[in-house]
Amino acid sequence: MVKNVIFRNLIVTVLSYQNGDLRDENGKFITMWGTKGKGNSQFNKPWGVAVDSKGDVYVSDQQNPVVQKFDSNGNFITKWGSFGSGDGQFVHLHDVTVDSHDMIYVTDGRNNSRIEKFDSNGNFITKWGSKGSANGQFVENHGIVVDPEGYVYVVDTRNVRIQKFAPDGQFVSKWGSLGCADNQFLIPHDIAIDSKGYIYVSDSGNVHFREKFKC
Repeated sequence: MVKNVIFRNLIVTVLSYQNGDLRDENGKFITMWGTKGKGNSQFNKPWGVAVDSKGDVYVSDQQNPVVQKFDSNGNFITKWGSFGSGDGQFVHLHDVTVDSHDMIYVTDGRNNSRIEKFDSNGNFITKWGSKGSANGQFVENHGIVVDPEGYVYVVDTRNVRIQKFAPDGQFVSKWGSLGCADNQFLIPHDIAIDSKGYIYVSDSGNVHFREKFKC
């Protein structure tokens, strides 16, 4: 099952639940790595994928739960994370993204409901967020992306909105609500930004917890 696709330098990195699969812009197979398990280069539920300026690949593995780092050929470099609510720990690890300085941001949902920021070696830098509906709070935060200026955009799925933060986690703005009109969502899930600064949000629509609301 494909979870996320990130385009960088005409290379597409695709993750299934059990392996990584690298293809060129025409879909031609290049390489793949990973098996099911808990060891290095193994995955139990890989969810997010991101690539830094050096071509290194970061994978968020929800059920292990760790972030693993690989070179562009799939060779294991390092990993970090464990289950819990302390710094560098995760409860429900979702997406991962990289900014222009190769800082790593991940979304951690459920009881943690927060964003954690690391350097490219996995050293913890900062965190922000808690469970709730106020500014800077989340209920099932999923997709995350950083724009060229360093602003962080988070898909706050069950609050049905997008939140924008400064690189240090200070709340900047938010938009979105439940509905079918422009600028509304049913189940916003993932997010991306193009080279012109336009923001794209995927809305998975009428399933499970929004099943009584139909467009």
